[in-house]
Amino acid sequence: MKVFALFTLVSTAMALVSATHSSKRSSQPQPFRVPATVSPFTGKYWFQLRLIPSQRQEYAARLRDHIANVFRVPNVDVSEVHSAISEPALKGNLNYDRNFRRFLYLGHTYRGYPDMVLATPLDAMPRADGSHVWALLIARKPVHRLIGPRISACGFVTVSEGRAVLGSLAQQRSPDGGTLEPGHLLNIDEVFEELSMLRLPSWEP
Repeated sequence: MKVFALFTLVSTAMALVSATHSSKRSSQPQPFRVPATVSPFTGKYWFQLRLIPSQRQEYAARLRDHIANVFRVPNVDVSEVHSAISEPALKGNLNYDRNFRRFLYLGHTYRGYPDMVLATPLDAMPRADGSHVWALLIARKPVHRLIGPRISACGFVTVSEGRAVLGSLAQQRSPDGGTLEPGHLLNIDEVFEELSMLRLPSWEP
């Protein structure tokens, strides 16, 4: 059931395209339209839209490699875009449904560092060319117990062959109590749960 949540979402979105074709699309990506009851995330965390070209390039390359080598969707183009959505709109998009598994885990910023590199599509409906806009994110542990965890958006990319890519995304596993590994798919609650369990590596012999 959980595995096919995104596939169901995409199928529903595709069915809605013809019904909404005459309506004008927003200039910014809209949240996923989930057919079930939506439960927004209301937890507190510090959020920042911090576009850093070097990070955007590195994490776009990780996403590109994952789609090519794990999803095995051929001829997919992952292209960097400089701006896709405002900071308040992006945070609202990420908080849209706390139960929806949409965050693809792509490892740490540095080996063993207690943070998470994530990628998530921002809209179930494709653009005119069939691509989707994705956000590249970094989730970090709080620096103090009185300060919440942090998520920063370091860039955006467009991903071609959007329908096939989202279909493959839907089939990715979640940790389900096991060890978090690159390629796992998480909802926002699971992101913060996994983040809370990360620790700095021990340098003791």
